Amino acid sequence: MPSRDDDAFRLAMLLGEALIRGGASSAATTTCLQRMFTALGMHDVTVAVTLGQIILSRPGRGQAGAITCLAEAPAGSLDLELRQRAAGMLEDLAQGRRSAHECLAELEQRSAHSDDHPSHLATTAGFSLLGVGFSMVMGGTLATTIAAAVLAVAAYAAFAAMQRLRAPGIFSLAAAGLTAVIGSTFAAFVSPETQTALCIVAALAAWLAGLTAYGAAQDIITGWYLSATGRLLDVASRTAGLVAGVALGIHMMAPFVGESVQYIDALDPDGTSWAAAVTGAVLVAGGFAVASRGRGMPLLALAGLGGLTEVLVLATLGVGLSSYLAILSAAVAVGMLCVRLAPALGLPSNASMMIALLPLFPGAAIYQGMLGTLFGVDGSGDELVAGAITAFCLSMGGLLGQFLASRSPATLQARGLEDSSADSQPYAAAPPADTLQHVRL
Repeated sequence: MPSRDDDAFRLAMLLGEALIRGGASSAATTTCLQRMFTALGMHDVTVAVTLGQIILSRPGRGQAGAITCLAEAPAGSLDLELRQRAAGMLEDLAQGRRSAHECLAELEQRSAHSDDHPSHLATTAGFSLLGVGFSMVMGGTLATTIAAAVLAVAAYAAFAAMQRLRAPGIFSLAAAGLTAVIGSTFAAFVSPETQTALCIVAALAAWLAGLTAYGAAQDIITGWYLSATGRLLDVASRTAGLVAGVALGIHMMAPFVGESVQYIDALDPDGTSWAAAVTGAVLVAGGFAVASRGRGMPLLALAGLGGLTEVLVLATLGVGLSSYLAILSAAVAVGMLCVRLAPALGLPSNASMMIALLPLFPGAAIYQGMLGTLFGVDGSGDELVAGAITAFCLSMGGLLGQFLASRSPATLQARGLEDSSADSQPYAAAPPADTLQHVRL
């Protein structure tokens, strides 16, 4: 019969794999596993999570030998259902409502009989809503918004087809980019009011490296340099895949349309119509939440938080603050709010915050800068810098808001396991800069 220690190590491995597969960072995963072992009274376990690899070790005690466990856990996209399940399990362990054996049995049963991936229908619907929302935030015309909704579906179909062929991810992204360009060109012929450049980016909004850029900046700020390096490379490769497909599509269409269609254009949020911008932000956050298996009240709350983020940015811009200060201020407020809402939503505040801040789109500037550099457009370097600064403002503001809220007297009194999953406090798990993310309990 497995011992209690065997159950704890097996549970930690499965829980860590679920967190990473659900989009959790190395910092958040390490902190969660640390607190799981602490809740089980195992204070001498060492946890190391680096670049999709989980290592657990415990020194020998008495006649018992040392224990070391290692598992590969490839990073996945954000999965709210998985994160919600993990958060609830960690809280139950900390409060003593369930044992490690009971949690392990549930995880093993779910992994054997359930599908831990969003359905294609939900993903398609979410990506379409995201494309519509992006077009509205950027002030797109009605023709552009309708085309973006349709082309987001077509781009996802091309991406999914390449995935079924087991093509490398960069080729799948290139297929999506190529589809977006061809479809946008056709839409421009059908309706001259279609803004082709905006239509392309809106159709590809789901693949822009906004969340990854945000996560990379957060890892740099909190000292997780190896994870940050991996995320930065992911930003570069994802954006390069999209740009390659878009560039190929532009060259393919050039003999037919010449210079009559504008494929590359500066895109900036539309601050003139608050109603359209806020509605678009609600659709962006809600669409991504749908694609990430968000359901029920958490889905509505995340969509509302996305709209609130846009309201805060527009309001601070209206009183004369610069765009970066407006983004920083909004991120602080959203970070604080996500910590306070985390227990009610059953979601880690860091996951909620990333979706709420998504309408600010740092990935769009990175895409524009890389594509513009490829075609020799003036000011492309400024776009890349703007994307990097935006990502750092979001990360710094979000972390500051989480820190302030988690240290407030009301939160300290109400919190059982420090915001359900420790995901709200990545700074608490940050190692010294000269370590390899190796945390000793």
